[in-house]
Amino acid sequence: MKGSKAGERVSNRILVFTTEAGSTVGAYIIYRLYKRGLAPRAMIAHQAGSIVAAGCALAGIPLVDKIPLSLFRDIEESKLVEVDSGQVTLFK
Repeated sequence: MKGSKAGERVSNRILVFTTEAGSTVGAYIIYRLYKRGLAPRAMIAHQAGSIVAAGCALAGIPLVDKIPLSLFRDIEESKLVEVDSGQVTLFK
């Protein structure tokens, strides 16, 4: 799993990030992505805030929060990441 670049699509992927930044419209943007079929399959965060949590709740997108920063390197080096019932599984 490699880092994404600006403008890269997140649809049908797991979005991994450390923290959120933005305004309250972010929850609506996540929901709008979902309605257009462009939302990520799941999100993994070190520190997701209420904006991302609200957007994921509205769109039914699984969100795993409070992932230790040390796990982010393992996620990046993994060939496959799975999110199921709040559990993150890495496949090398």
